[in-house]
Amino acid sequence: MQNEILFFFSALGIFNTLCISIYLFLRYKTFKPYLFLAIFLLFVTARVGISCFYFFQGKIAPILIQIGLLSNLLMGVSLYIFISSKHIKPKDFIHFFSVVIVLVIFSIAIPFSSFFLLWDHTIRFIIHGILTIYIVASWFQLYKKHRAKQKIYTKLIILTAFTLLCLSFSISLFTSYIIGPIGATIIIYVTILKFFLSARKSNKYRNRKIEDKTAEKLILEIKQCVIDHQLYKKQNLKVKELADELGIQPHVLSQILNDNLQLSFTSFINQLRIREVKKMLTSETRLTIEAIGEEAGFGSKTTFFKVFRAEVGMTPKEFIKNNS
Repeated sequence: MQNEILFFFSALGIFNTLCISIYLFLRYKTFKPYLFLAIFLLFVTARVGISCFYFFQGKIAPILIQIGLLSNLLMGVSLYIFISSKHIKPKDFIHFFSVVIVLVIFSIAIPFSSFFLLWDHTIRFIIHGILTIYIVASWFQLYKKHRAKQKIYTKLIILTAFTLLCLSFSISLFTSYIIGPIGATIIIYVTILKFFLSARKSNKYRNRKIEDKTAEKLILEIKQCVIDHQLYKKQNLKVKELADELGIQPHVLSQILNDNLQLSFTSFINQLRIREVKKMLTSETRLTIEAIGEEAGFGSKTTFFKVFRAEVGMTPKEFIKNNS
């Protein structure tokens, strides 16, 4: 009976981890830090699932043990990227895939089945050491964000939950190995709780004006995100895509723009596109006017000329003439 209860909670943790990972992939696929959170939870599923299988079956294929051990490193790197980055940069993808490539090569060159003693006496301690470094580095990044007065609530509870999960695996070496899988159930529930609280927080903005201080801060974040990442250059950019990048609800983004800037989302993006066009018209000589409009994010020539005249009060040719 006791084993059945333990199996239930362990399986529940694995199933919930997989479900929340899939949810994050689908819900936040354009908000890249949450993409790495989904990857992190996917490897948590692999690590905990293999541990659970080992505990209840007693025997396990060497390849599964190898995958379970290497999952520790992939959990560490994906969590570190999620914690440290507000907006994912190419170097973060390079960091992650470099680790993946090294692990694949290492797994082929030194398989667990042929080098059991080396893995058991040396490699697994190295892996756990590197994972510990990633965890410590993640806490350090979180501390830096706190000092910079950035919001860290989401990342704090996820990092705390994962740290507790790793501690549960360490404790299991001296108690019961099943503590690790049960710890996975805890990490999932606090993650789900976070998203529940975030949803309630975003919903509170419905049907009422956002406070000026909050709105001013969000406007700065919106402009910084769109300008730094040149999102306005993406043709047919949707409200939901930008909202996901910022980690807020689409209706909150629209409300901020409407109430505080008196702009629709389309008008806001077009203003940034026109600003880019004006820069290019005075400096870029290799491209045609139509090509500049397309480069700035306009999907059609007609829309480009119409918006430019409305914003600037003249045609692009007249603007070039006046600024030559």
